[in-house]
Amino acid sequence: MRLAIIIMKILILKFPYSSRFGGGETHTISLVEELSQRNFKFFLLSSCRVLLKEFEKRGWSAKYFWAGQEPVSKWALVKFTLLAPFIFLGLMVLLFHFKFLKKVKALYMLSLTEKIFLTLPAYILGLKVFWMEHISPERWLTLNPYKIFYILFSRLVTIITPSESLKKEFVKLGVKENRIKVIYHGIKIQPTTNNQQPTQHTTQTLSGGARQATKFTVGTVLRLEKEKGVEFLIEAVSIVKDTAPNVQLIIVGDGSQKKKLEKITQEFKIEKQVRFVGFQKDIKKWVASFDVFVLPSAKRESFGLVLLEAMALKKPIVATRIGGIPEVVEEDSTGILVEPKNSRELAQAILDLYKNTDQRKIMGEKGRQRVKEKFTLEKMTEEYEKLFSC
Repeated sequence: MRLAIIIMKILILKFPYSSRFGGGETHTISLVEELSQRNFKFFLLSSCRVLLKEFEKRGWSAKYFWAGQEPVSKWALVKFTLLAPFIFLGLMVLLFHFKFLKKVKALYMLSLTEKIFLTLPAYILGLKVFWMEHISPERWLTLNPYKIFYILFSRLVTIITPSESLKKEFVKLGVKENRIKVIYHGIKIQPTTNNQQPTQHTTQTLSGGARQATKFTVGTVLRLEKEKGVEFLIEAVSIVKDTAPNVQLIIVGDGSQKKKLEKITQEFKIEKQVRFVGFQKDIKKWVASFDVFVLPSAKRESFGLVLLEAMALKKPIVATRIGGIPEVVEEDSTGILVEPKNSRELAQAILDLYKNTDQRKIMGEKGRQRVKEKFTLEKMTEEYEKLFSC
């Protein structure tokens, strides 16, 4: 029996401000899963417990190392600076371990800590260095005193962004354009089933003989954080309810804004129309039950990986015209785009789709086709394979 030849060993590093599961973690797991089948071998060095847990569950090599909080807030910056010598020494020992004992050839960096500490040493040691950037360079970087090191070290690496929009933001920050490679996220396309078709909100007879409209389900999957704009979606549903009393909103996800959002729901008196179902590992079964998928991002959205899941399930999209979303959702073809923080525009877009079952079906079909043509996991994996191998 022939043994598989390992093309390249890559060390993934991630020392985040907080440990949570989101689009970035989903993307990392999908990438490792696919490239491992193409004879790449990955190691994870991280303080992100959710990512460590996912690696360990799959039998992948993972090691915990505490490197403090990522320096993206005032107090995290203070602690980072005070602890910098100790963190740097610890990371250097581990860098030598992975370079000379594990024979890694490249580093794949996901957070600011290792980009500042290890980029230059890795470059000197002859390692390839890749930075993955999932979010916009806002105050966490633009006002960060370590920004100068970020800009300087960026000339030694290849930076990967999931959208042209995000690439432009980093170029504006001062990163050289030729150091940035755009690779769109991709997902695995599953066969469709009947329950993924748009539903008609017609009336149905209940056991008691009364007639009640079938629920028209508006749904979203996101973190309950301020920048996601959930409060504008809740307000939009309160507006839609006047015309479509059978509307319901299902919010999949958790976050620091949950209690505030529940209070807003009470203020609009739509508690019966809104369900907070919390974090769900299997989001597909939830998305499959939606009539319309909404992503109401208010501040930033570098790509919107969950949009691909919804489009692959033939769901028409309503989303905000922000960040990388217009690169994913083809306006008036696979979905409707509105201005961010505009509840009335959101409401009107939802109502337009509520009134037109045929439009929902056409948009759903076109959305799935767009994912097949442009955003498959196979296509994404091939791009990364070429990049890592060159």
